[in-house]
Amino acid sequence: KEKAGIRPEDYDEVYVLSVGCQLVYWVTRQMELGLKNWLEADLTKLFSLKRLAYGRRPLNLAYLMHLWRDVYPLDIDKLRAGHPVVKVLVTNCATGLVEAIDVRDVEDPFALFTASQALVPFHAPVRLNGGLYMDPGLGQATDTFARIIADAAEATVLLTWPRDARADRVPWWFPWAAFPVPWQGERREMMRAVST
Repeated sequence: KEKAGIRPEDYDEVYVLSVGCQLVYWVTRQMELGLKNWLEADLTKLFSLKRLAYGRRPLNLAYLMHLWRDVYPLDIDKLRAGHPVVKVLVTNCATGLVEAIDVRDVEDPFALFTASQALVPFHAPVRLNGGLYMDPGLGQATDTFARIIADAAEATVLLTWPRDARADRVPWWFPWAAFPVPWQGERREMMRAVST
């Protein structure tokens, strides 16, 4: 992206979400490391339906965060420096609203990145700052982005899907699959949080 003239320091704020959290490697000027992470990751360790047979969820974001933390270390100090400010979009399970949380406002940014990538039905909500959070696609991420862009003097949006792409609605039972039998208590807690 730098060859095209897009540099992190040219922005006051950078918003990332879901799989786009990988963009934090660009913010910290570690794109080669981030690309290596993406290309060398063992996708069978990241996602496997076989994990259900062992009572585990299919999406193993702990593996991805292990890569970001230990194998291809993301420079968290650069992220916390705030040049630019990095905000991660997540859905608050209690309100159903998408929130933009500053990486400087959480004790563990990796938990924030995990929450933004926690997809129903493949991953449970992530506890963060006393609440439960998941992928921003569960809320109204598009509306949130529209508000952010409306308030900005200038905005650059990087899309990971074609502009006209649309996803089908999921069946009513789909979220239940995020909570195999060992985690039914978590499902009940999330449902209580959402219904209050």
